[in-house]
Amino acid sequence: LPNAAADVGASYTPWCATPAVTKADRATVRRLVDACGTGDEVPREADIDYLTGHSGTGPAYPALLATALIRDAVARGIAADVARRAAVGILIGTGRLFEKTGEDPADTVAAFVDYRGVTAAAILAMRAAGFDTVVAAALAAALARVPGREAAASLDRVAADLATGRGSDDLTRCMGQPRPKRLPSRPFAWLGATAVIRWQEMRAGREG
Repeated sequence: LPNAAADVGASYTPWCATPAVTKADRATVRRLVDACGTGDEVPREADIDYLTGHSGTGPAYPALLATALIRDAVARGIAADVARRAAVGILIGTGRLFEKTGEDPADTVAAFVDYRGVTAAAILAMRAAGFDTVVAAALAAALARVPGREAAASLDRVAADLATGRGSDDLTRCMGQPRPKRLPSRPFAWLGATAVIRWQEMRAGREG
């Protein structure tokens, strides 16, 4: 799962393999990953699902932060080109510093907070406004949109609505579908339903 930074050799790429994948094949995957940046083998497909909306987003979240910084600067009278260079410079400088030092980002934040200066005031204000909660909610929303998970969640909601007698638009649409004119006999119906379920599970796994 590389991201857009692969274009500049700076993608972080998590990947997952089944037990059947050999050591030689894993080594090949690592060489491919290293060619576009860095990465890790993760143990579960679920980890790939989560990281799709995390590292898989590439520059999107830093770009969102930069956009907010630029807009506020412009609103306070800073020239747009100056605001943009300042915000982009923050992102570039931060990445290079972490790459050089290997410092834990949490330690960096703590150091600024402990200094109790201008930056500490900004960090504390962001936290008080729910910064961490907003980020967690955003990642949860991204995970819910991973192909396969969204459809499964929708079916779960419809089943819950049907079981509890609670109305919903999705339930109404499902119940409004025309009934089949003829059902196959029990063994064939069971085999057909099982095959469809297994196929959907396999497809969801590939899409994840």
